[in-house]
Amino acid sequence: MFGCSAALRHTLAPDSSAITFAAKADLTRRWIVAIRLTLRRDWTWDALDPQGLEIIRDDTEVVGFVSLPRGPGPSGADRSRTEVVFFDAIDPTPEPGAFPDEMSVGYKVHSRFREAPAQADQDLAWTLRLPVATAPTQTPRLRSAGVALSPYVPAPDYSSTEQRQRRLWLEFDEPPLDPLDRLYARVLAYAPDPMLLDDQVSVPDPQEPPLPVDPEQLRIIVPGQPADDAGLGIMQELVASDLSPNHFILPLPQGLDQNAEELFGFFVYEVRVGHNRDRWCTAQGRYGPPLRVSGVQHPAPPLTCTVVRVKERVMAAAPYAAPLIDGWSQRPNRPKTELWGLLYTRVLQADGASFRNVLLGSAQADWQVDEVAPHVQGVSTFFGEKHQDSLANAEPATRRPSERAHGGTAPGGGTCGRAAEGPVGQQFGPATHLADIASATSADDLLSGWVLSMQPYSPTIGWEITAPNHDEGNQQR
Repeated sequence: MFGCSAALRHTLAPDSSAITFAAKADLTRRWIVAIRLTLRRDWTWDALDPQGLEIIRDDTEVVGFVSLPRGPGPSGADRSRTEVVFFDAIDPTPEPGAFPDEMSVGYKVHSRFREAPAQADQDLAWTLRLPVATAPTQTPRLRSAGVALSPYVPAPDYSSTEQRQRRLWLEFDEPPLDPLDRLYARVLAYAPDPMLLDDQVSVPDPQEPPLPVDPEQLRIIVPGQPADDAGLGIMQELVASDLSPNHFILPLPQGLDQNAEELFGFFVYEVRVGHNRDRWCTAQGRYGPPLRVSGVQHPAPPLTCTVVRVKERVMAAAPYAAPLIDGWSQRPNRPKTELWGLLYTRVLQADGASFRNVLLGSAQADWQVDEVAPHVQGVSTFFGEKHQDSLANAEPATRRPSERAHGGTAPGGGTCGRAAEGPVGQQFGPATHLADIASATSADDLLSGWVLSMQPYSPTIGWEITAPNHDEGNQQR
C-alpha cells in the first residue's frame, strides 16, 4: 500500500497499490522521505478505520494517511502481511535571511482503530538527521595580496639569522557572511615563469578541470547515520588572520613545500565560500560559486647559499632558479637569471648596545656546472685585500670583525641579492627592470632590485681582515 503527503504532486491507484508522481522537478533538490512499514496482519483484518495509519511530522503536523482497503491482492501474493510505503518531501532551502543548517526531523506513525482495542502497540517514532544540502550563495571578491613573514630571529651576537618563513596572503572585501562558512581554494592550472625559459621552449596550454565533487544524483540518509566530510578534501581551507577578518593566508598547493621549484611559476586558483566540517553537509551543497584568480605566484623557495673559504678568498655558491614543466626542469644551459653575492662584516656599535652588519662589497656570480651532481650554480668570489678599505672605514668602531656572505636571486629574468633580514628592518625598494639590475655598478643599485629569493646571514670561517680600532688606536684582527 502506498501513501503520500501533499508536498509531492501525485496520483494513487484506487486500491493504493501504485503511485505516480506528477513531475520529475518535484523529486530533485529536495529530501524525499520514505517510511516503510510491514503490517503483520492478513487481508481479512479490518480493525483500522479507512484512514488507518496517520503520519505525523515533528509531533505537530499530520502530513498524510495510508488507507488499507480490504482485498485479497494479486494472485500469488503473500496475504499474511501488508507492505506499507509513505512518501514525504522536505525542502532544504533556509528561510529568507537565515543560513543553511542541519535539519532534525521527527516522524511518528499512529494507528487509528475503529474501536479502541484492549491492547495496542505504541506509536512508531523515528528521528532523522539531515545534512546541509544548500550551497552558499556568496561569491568572494579579491581586494589585494601580499607576503607575510615570520618573525625576524637573529643570533644574540648577530652572527647569523634564521630563515624567515614567507606565505602569500589575500585580502577580500568581506569575510564569509555565515559564521560557520570558510574560504577554500584549489589549483586550476600551473605554468612556469616565461622569463626563465628559452625562447624556443613551448609551454602547453593547461586545462582547467571541473570541481571534482561527487554528483550525488541520489543521496541516501538513514536514521542514526553518522556525519561525513563529503566534498571537504577537494579544496584547501584558507587560514584566517587573527588581526583582520578580511585577510587570509593561502596555503601552498597540496604536495608542495616551501622548497619546491614549482614556486618559481604561476598558478591559476579558484576560491569559493564553503561550509566547514562543523556541520554535516552533502558534497553538492558544500561550496558556493567560484572566484577565478590567475597569475598567482607564491613566495619563491629560499635560496640555499653555501659559503666556503679558500686561502685569501671567500666563495658563495647557490643554484639558479629552475622553471618546471610537468615536473621536468627547463632551465636553459646558460641561465636567464643572474646571481649576486653580498659580503658583510659584523661590527659592534660604539655604545656596545648591539651588533650591526656593514656591507663590504658585492660580486656577480659566475655560472658553472657541478660535475659531481650535475646542476647549474653561480659562484661569487670575494678577495680579502679588496675589502680592506671598506672595513677600515666601517662606522662605528669594529671589534673582532667576522666576514659573512649572503646571496639572493630575483625574478623577471634577472637575479640579484641583498640582506633581506637587516638589523633595523630594511625594506626592498621599488621593482626595477632587468636592464637596471644587469647594469648595476654598486651595491646600492642592487639593493633597489626586485628580489625573488634570499639566503639568511651565515658566517664564514677563519677569514680575518685587519681593521683599525678607533677606541684604542691600534690594529686588531
